[in-house]
Amino acid sequence: METDPSKPGYEFGSDLMSGRTYSELDNETDFLVNRPNGMKGFTLNITTKGSGVIICDGETFVVKENDILLIPPTVPHYYSRNPLFESWERRWVYFRPRTHWEKWLSWDKMIGDVYTSHILNQKDIDVINSCFIRIEKNIKSDLPLSTELAYAGLEKLIIVCKSLQPSICGERYDQRVLEVIDIMSRNLDKDFSIEYLAEQVGLSESRLMNLFKTQVHVSILKWRDEQRISCAKNMLVNTGDSIADISKLVGYNDPLYFSRVFKRFVGLSPNQFKKENC
Repeated sequence: METDPSKPGYEFGSDLMSGRTYSELDNETDFLVNRPNGMKGFTLNITTKGSGVIICDGETFVVKENDILLIPPTVPHYYSRNPLFESWERRWVYFRPRTHWEKWLSWDKMIGDVYTSHILNQKDIDVINSCFIRIEKNIKSDLPLSTELAYAGLEKLIIVCKSLQPSICGERYDQRVLEVIDIMSRNLDKDFSIEYLAEQVGLSESRLMNLFKTQVHVSILKWRDEQRISCAKNMLVNTGDSIADISKLVGYNDPLYFSRVFKRFVGLSPNQFKKENC
């Protein structure tokens, strides 16, 4: 069985994977990747150097530096290095999305069944690449909550890519909102005050709360609680940690309060949720 996710025949069994892949002329990395049945999840990648050729639904197209592709599940596709270039380098993340991401996983332009986008602004390119790097770093880490930190980074990446679509450029996420999301997602166990967050991004408390609610469509505290509960659900199913320990890890020092918040979002108590999903 193939153990390298960049090579043909690899089975993507995990819900979240990330990496960086190189294809170079006259090198063992220079091969056609054939996925006639597509993938079980989404694949998002950015070309960081060189060029590749993609075949999807009878359409053949070229990707170059700073082109981003979003390939939905079950979409047959084939790709390889562009023979006119000596190399093709890209960062990628494979994932099965969380339910509330659905509104962000459709872009303006499609070739065949693949969403495509070209990023022009260097600042946007830097943000996107840093998201890919952070996701990969957290996936490979064995630190507490590293998987959830990877998911938080992925959520930010998906939001940024969606905000760069021409149809909603007028509604692009304010960089200060993204910074607040970044601060909270990297520190889910901490109770940052609105005052502290506002100071970090140079806004008044009222301005930050209004801006965040307008763009994300939930309040800052509700967004934080949604991320915490999502993290807790994952830990309840995939770890042997006690509910009290999970409660503290996601930022609730009082397990009873954690259980009330959990039930408000999920409709089940943590114990009930664990019994139904384990």
